[in-house]
Amino acid sequence: MQVTPPLSGLRVLELAWQVAGPVCGRLLQMAGAQVSKVERPPQGDPARAREWLFTHLNAGKRSITLDFGRPEGAALLAELIARHDLLLESFSPGALARAGFDQERLSQLNPRLVVVSVSNFGQWGPYRDYRAADIVEYALGGHLYIQGEPDQPPLRHWGEQAQYQAGAVAAVGAAAALLHQRRTGQGQQVEVSIMEVVVSLLESTVELYTHQGQVRRRTGNRYPWTYPVTLLPCADGWVVVNAGSERSWQSFCTMMGRQDLLEDPRYATPAQRVERADEIDALLQPWLSQRTRQQVMAEAQTWRLPFGPVYAPADVLADSQLQARGYFLTATSPQGGRARVPGATVRLSRTPFQPGQEAPRLGQHNQEVYGEELGLPRQQLADLQQRGVI
Repeated sequence: MQVTPPLSGLRVLELAWQVAGPVCGRLLQMAGAQVSKVERPPQGDPARAREWLFTHLNAGKRSITLDFGRPEGAALLAELIARHDLLLESFSPGALARAGFDQERLSQLNPRLVVVSVSNFGQWGPYRDYRAADIVEYALGGHLYIQGEPDQPPLRHWGEQAQYQAGAVAAVGAAAALLHQRRTGQGQQVEVSIMEVVVSLLESTVELYTHQGQVRRRTGNRYPWTYPVTLLPCADGWVVVNAGSERSWQSFCTMMGRQDLLEDPRYATPAQRVERADEIDALLQPWLSQRTRQQVMAEAQTWRLPFGPVYAPADVLADSQLQARGYFLTATSPQGGRARVPGATVRLSRTPFQPGQEAPRLGQHNQEVYGEELGLPRQQLADLQQRGVI
């Protein structure tokens, strides 16, 4: 029996590039939406210069080219908006309105339209028009202050994690607005500020400060309130050692055959173990150095201890858990290359996600969208292409 994905029939127009917006579009595509990615000719999404980033975020989408800064292009965009359920955009705030598509115009074109807007700081406020990058978002969002070693400068995350998180949040907002649309026929705007998403990931940092006046400091890989919770070297790399609770500390010492540590009053409480973290690391090292990462994890898990290896990319790809669940997909880039990419991170039992595995070439679907769906004759399409409108 053929299974229909949950968002099958949903038409999404994506006016977004780089990471955050396309993440949202990719999640909607995985759930079954038809996502048409609008790219400005002649280069398209700047992420195309990063072949596998583009492939991962845009596989399964359609690509059409359009310069809607020109009158003919704006007219085509208006037709497309009228035919879609959701518009996803990641322009600077106000840019879409300056192009003639403010919220009032969008509502006139399509009263049912859900508009998802992802921007650095939101659609209003004193930072609205500021430029930003992932590291700036983490700095302003409070994360850099608490990340890194205590005696070292602040440390950023690798990659563009703020963008990915914002894209996921935008997809949740889109789903909520689409549910309202289907119930009432009403459209609305979904607004996501990447800075606010970063702040939401601070966990209890803000609450501790406002309630107790406590300022969280950089503690590196060590937890500041109990120990041992850290990363330590073993025979073939690094492992997570996570035995901070009283029960897990007792289990860990028993597993290592170090009952003497349980009887030593210097390590009797979490606070004492935090104070003597360097000593504990040295005491654990002989046991760890005789075992590989997988041996440490396997032995610890028999004691219900949440230890795990620090993986390199090859380890992640070879991991038995991910292989058993068929997580990775083989995707094809616009240049024809093939590589393994992450698959869907949500699994539905009745209507499973069906992620596309081929990223579109720039303008690959112009004929399909403009010719077959909008009814433009081939000669007109050729003329528009020659003049750089599409």
